[in-house]
Amino acid sequence: MRALAATLDSEAFGRLITGLAEAALDGASEPVPALVERLWRLEMQARADGLSPDAVEAIRWGRRLLGDKR
Repeated sequence: MRALAATLDSEAFGRLITGLAEAALDGASEPVPALVERLWRLEMQARADGLSPDAVEAIRWGRRLLGDKR
C-alpha cells in the first residue's frame, strides 16, 4: 500500500480510487459491498502507515461514492 501511494501523486491516487468505485457502480468490478469493505480496510492501513491526509481522503471519497456512511 505504501509503495503504491508513494509512486502516485495524490491526484493520481485519488483518480485510481475513484475509478475503482465508479467501475463497481457500473458492475465492471467486484460487488459494491465487497469493495466498500476493501476500501475501509485500505483506509485503516493507510492511516496506520502514516500516508498523507490526501491519500486517506481519496479512499474515504471512494467509500462515500459507493454509499458507505461510516
